Amino acid sequence: MLDGKIWFNERISWPAAPFIGTIAVAPEREVLSSVFGQGIGGGNIDCRDIKAGNIFFVNSQNEGGLLFVGDVHASQGDTEFSGVAAETRAEVLLSVDVIPTKKIAYPRIDTPTSLIALYNSRPLEHAVTNAAFILMGWLEQEYGMRQRDAYMQMSVNPGVRVHIYQMIVDIPLLYTVGIEFPRNCI
Repeated sequence: MLDGKIWFNERISWPAAPFIGTIAVAPEREVLSSVFGQGIGGGNIDCRDIKAGNIFFVNSQNEGGLLFVGDVHASQGDTEFSGVAAETRAEVLLSVDVIPTKKIAYPRIDTPTSLIALYNSRPLEHAVTNAAFILMGWLEQEYGMRQRDAYMQMSVNPGVRVHIYQMIVDIPLLYTVGIEFPRNCI
């Protein structure tokens, strides 16, 4: 990285877009590797929207949460198809708040302009479907949107976007999907 750009070679470059690749609270079970640690507690999800200015929500599964952060990337394309991202070292400053009465279905991201519901699974359509249902529930429960309205917007609202953050075929990681909903449509 040089001058805020990632240089692939002497001719090809793009702007750096740093994010946290692995963020998790300790799960209820032992995890031998980050490859098997994805799920309701976060994990190695390589989600480009876990970045400065956005809020990541995750349920704590153990006393004290036991938050872990690492695997920072300077940039990554959709799907991280080849299993390679622009890895980088980083200094991360986090603020953590505990909301003792709040329980969510799966990790989520709150940005200044949108809501993003995450889900990890294989096959890909399972991850997309579950992320969509989680987002619809979020819109109903916390924003008072009628179920039918939330459901219909998944198909007709052009601001609803599907992000495939991680889909590496040859590694046994679950695929990470996020469904994004624009705040100006709530």
